Amino acid sequence: MEGLLLLCRPGFEADCAAELAALDGHGYARAMPNTGFLQWHSPKAPDIAVNRLIFARTGFRLHGDFRALSEQDRLAELLP
Repeated sequence: MEGLLLLCRPGFEADCAAELAALDGHGYARAMPNTGFLQWHSPKAPDIAVNRLIFARTGFRLHGDFRALSEQDRLAELLP
């Protein structure tokens, strides 16, 4: 299944997931409160225009499963 990793402000994970659910009724989110990111899993994920989302700051296509991203330096863990 395709997916996206979306970065948002901590505390807005549920709002970002709700926004995605409204656009894509076939997907589901994996998120923990106040982490500042969520994973969206859906076959339609590559078609979602992340730059049009209100609550997502930026997004990346998922090429793996990310469970624990540091609040101080998420990018260093995502680059490999």
